[in-house]
Amino acid sequence: MFKEANEAMFDRLSSFNGDTIVFPASAAMGKAALPKRFAEWLAQELYERYGLFTVVKPNPKYTGKFGVYIYENTGTINVYSKAGNTNLSNFEARPYRTQVSKTYPAVDVNHVEHAFQLAKAVFANQHGDISDYELFTIQKGMQNASPEECRRIGRSLKMSAATIAEWNKVSSKMLEAQMRRSFNAHPEVTAELLRTGDAKITHNYQNGNPIDERFGPILEKIRSDIRKEQELDKNCN
Repeated sequence: MFKEANEAMFDRLSSFNGDTIVFPASAAMGKAALPKRFAEWLAQELYERYGLFTVVKPNPKYTGKFGVYIYENTGTINVYSKAGNTNLSNFEARPYRTQVSKTYPAVDVNHVEHAFQLAKAVFANQHGDISDYELFTIQKGMQNASPEECRRIGRSLKMSAATIAEWNKVSSKMLEAQMRRSFNAHPEVTAELLRTGDAKITHNYQNGNPIDERFGPILEKIRSDIRKEQELDKNCN
């Protein structure tokens, strides 16, 4: 019934003869809150039909229900954990199981920041900068830690100048690998990434200053690669 009603509305919009269609900044954020699968369907339809950038978020008033935020298409999307598009942030809760090193057993992580900072600690251990016991303590401390706390732990690691130099050589690849694994484990967030179209992705504070200039290009690369994979699968079938 929900899909049929909205498809009828879309048909009416398609027959509209005006020059401009104005969309609200959000949908289903009040009493019309939706189950998640319907909110995701609506977001996908708005993107495919009208090219709108959308984000599915929990409805603040109704537990277990969701709404759709619609962002102005400016050609750039800023991903920041404290303001808009938070679902794509490395601070967003997206649990998955991963290996942070070929020689380290698989672990369950709560978000990409957890995996990335644990990878840094394992790297420091492998280079002799922290003991096995210190690594064990760090892993335990990160298990239920917030992304901010994981970052604090990672930044407080005692690493030699030589180890830091080696880490800097590989850290971007480590970050990309964990971001990919997180998206692979959460198809609904992958769909949201694809709904950003060809927009430039930035990772800035609200004042415009960059947080980490690697993040946006990595997200854009992952988005492009996923599209290529999907197109290849479509052609093979």
